[in-house]
Amino acid sequence: MELKGELRDLLGLERKQNRKNQVSSLHANRFNHPDFEYVVNIHEQGIVQLNLGGDGTPAHIGDETQSTHGPDEFHSWYHDDQKFNIRKDFTIPLTEIRDGIFQYENNEFFPLDNMVGTFGKQKPTDEHNYHFTYAIRAHQFTYKGNEKFSFRGDDDLWLFINGKLVIDLGGSHKVLEAEIDLTLDPGENTFNRRLSNKNLLGPDHPLAKASNERLILKKGDTVSFDLFFAERHRFNSRFKVTTSMLILPPPPVVTIKATDPEAQEFPRNDGEFTVCLDRPADEECVIQYKVTGSATQGTDYEELGKIVFQPGQQEVKLPVIPKTDNEKEGNETVIVTLQESKNKKYTVGTPSSATVTIDDAICPIVCIEASDPQAVEPGPNITGDNGAFTITLDRPSWQDLTINLKPAGGTATDGKDYQSLPTQITIPAGDVEYVIPVVPIQDDVKEGAETVILTLDTGKGYELCQNPEDNQATVTIIDQIPIPCAAVTAPKPHAKEPGNGQPGVNGLFTIYLERPAYKDITVHYSISGSATPNADYNALSGSVLIRQGHSSVNLPVIPRADSQREGTETVVLTLKASPDGSYELKPSYGKTQATVNILDMPLPPFASIVASQPVAREPGHDKPRVDGEFTIRLTYPLPKPTRVRYRVGGTADQGRDYTHLIDAVVPAYQTIVKLPVVPLKDEEVERSETVEVSLLDGQAYDLDPNPRRQVATVQILDTPPIEVSIKTLGRGLACEPRESGDEASRQDQAQFAIELSEKAPKRMRVAYGISGSATPGRNRDYILKDDRGRVLGDKSSNNKIVFKKGQKRFIIHVVPIGDRDYREREETVTATLEDGNGYILTRRRRATIRIKPFNTRPGLVGGGPSN
Repeated sequence: MELKGELRDLLGLERKQNRKNQVSSLHANRFNHPDFEYVVNIHEQGIVQLNLGGDGTPAHIGDETQSTHGPDEFHSWYHDDQKFNIRKDFTIPLTEIRDGIFQYENNEFFPLDNMVGTFGKQKPTDEHNYHFTYAIRAHQFTYKGNEKFSFRGDDDLWLFINGKLVIDLGGSHKVLEAEIDLTLDPGENTFNRRLSNKNLLGPDHPLAKASNERLILKKGDTVSFDLFFAERHRFNSRFKVTTSMLILPPPPVVTIKATDPEAQEFPRNDGEFTVCLDRPADEECVIQYKVTGSATQGTDYEELGKIVFQPGQQEVKLPVIPKTDNEKEGNETVIVTLQESKNKKYTVGTPSSATVTIDDAICPIVCIEASDPQAVEPGPNITGDNGAFTITLDRPSWQDLTINLKPAGGTATDGKDYQSLPTQITIPAGDVEYVIPVVPIQDDVKEGAETVILTLDTGKGYELCQNPEDNQATVTIIDQIPIPCAAVTAPKPHAKEPGNGQPGVNGLFTIYLERPAYKDITVHYSISGSATPNADYNALSGSVLIRQGHSSVNLPVIPRADSQREGTETVVLTLKASPDGSYELKPSYGKTQATVNILDMPLPPFASIVASQPVAREPGHDKPRVDGEFTIRLTYPLPKPTRVRYRVGGTADQGRDYTHLIDAVVPAYQTIVKLPVVPLKDEEVERSETVEVSLLDGQAYDLDPNPRRQVATVQILDTPPIEVSIKTLGRGLACEPRESGDEASRQDQAQFAIELSEKAPKRMRVAYGISGSATPGRNRDYILKDDRGRVLGDKSSNNKIVFKKGQKRFIIHVVPIGDRDYREREETVTATLEDGNGYILTRRRRATIRIKPFNTRPGLVGGGPSN
């Protein structure tokens, strides 16, 4: 059995003494909750009202109490509040300790540890997340007549049975215990107790005294169980419950919504209902529902399926699949309403009903146009040309669609001037277009231009356009075709030769007729000018075909690149007379000659360089690397990648002081490339060094004429070295012990401290030498030790100590050895730091410790052994 609840983590105020009571500091962080860490070691009844609040949480009594500040502050105990708390779900497992008796006990009840980081901690180093509340809401059990429940722990605990307060252990207090016994008296079937009964609330409870309400329970009733707990003090937290109630979480709450509320018959678009539980299903759960609405299930849409939640499932989709019919019925609705569970496996929440609307299949709108509005009657040496009507739907039909047409009108005669047109056409399902050709019939009558008019008529399954002009179209049949005149123009008279990475620009001639060609017409021309075909531009053929129905054609002049500087050149096109008489040349209609100028290739772009990040820094000693940067720029972009050549100089070594520079390739259609200067770490102490980049000539570019923009420099700063110094701790005074051969106690020893200017970035050796009037050695005057008691080197030079990564100080203990020579005088031990790799020495590179001989005046540090 499990009790599922909600944890909320709150942060209490720092407490300070104020007269007799401990109260919250007025200067504490406003996000710290004033009721937590407020007054401790107090059991206060009457904080909450006797009946559970309307929102399912305890209601504050309404005034400030001994341990709370009032209802506004109390509200955030069991409600989400961004200012004060974080909520987490938490489940307490109840173990059956004997038949029908369940228990949970935890003497270190800090369930929010490791769940919310440092939230709820006054200090990040706090052992636990101390301040929190726990709410077990809306659980249920079936009353059998012999149930008991007890709690032992701290701090606040309130228990409500059927919404009535039955246990009140309010306040921030030491461990307290309370029990509620719901056992019936012999022969009774109904539990009927005043709330002031000793088994429920203490007889002095301030609310119970003033209340006449009773807790009435009948055997077989489903009884609600609500428990609320708070841990308000940074100390122990104990939580123990024992019960014979078979407590179960409330059944899941089911709701429904229309996640796709718009369905459509054609084009088909499904609607959708989504049914949700407020938590994953514990077992298979079938949801009952009824269907209403103006749409008919099975006729207007497919039968809806069952709503079944499998264990662990929280959401079920219910699709609404429309059926397409030929009826005009308007929009229809499908309404699904959830029904209460007969076996109480769920309860219906809000919203309990949702609606999906099925849009009727939208009839296509039909229109007509003259897609080829001119036809030509055939004749001697003349090929006829058909006109065309095109009938169009604004959307595909779900079925073959028959379109009605009114009898053709116009001045042309059906069946005499053109082949008869249909009065009905059928557009296949899924298509949106139908073409009706207008085929002229040759005759010997000179009748001039005539018209054919076709009009749409109403019908079933489609609608006509609202604009009458879209329901009628006209094709004109031309009787006689005069010979057209031809002319030429140069709409793009300036072309440009490609080169130096720049694309060429084409010129353009246009040859045109005064009217659309009644047949395919070939127009002939000649080419002259100072430009050379197939050398300066792609050669033109000398003739061009204008297709039937068209009135013009374009001739591009495409320049070619060469390496010569030749200035502007010309291409001249002159029309020739038609060898077959299919066109005429009349200067009165249009020009018969036109010219295109070809400009020479552009100059290459200039390349320049700057130090866009002129200062770099070598990494080391926990300091980040700082990269330098060169930027190479072209004055205009080229259509392909361009490699800019350069030479590297400077005092820094490529590959040792910094990584090798990359190739300088400017991407196509861009103007810049960046060269990063990435310093490398080394152990050498060196001055600032330079990286100098000089641009070199290239084929696709020229160097910037300003010499300053051909060379750039980046400076690499060295990492400041670690400095090493030495000093003595305290007075730098040690003393021999009394007995010969004994080592001096710790308090009669002296210490050298070797210090780094910053923490060692890695394992690091420092060299030193030992000198002075005292003689080192076990049988001499002293020995040297580290903090762990290991003997260190005492040679006159090249002794080594090792700093671990992150270590900043190393202590050398000077340990005097007893020799019972009372005649000797004070002696000295001098430690001198020596040069080494990865560090430099400061001025404090030498220190001296004095060793006093044993003195017959005991108990004096520096004059005899210490007590």
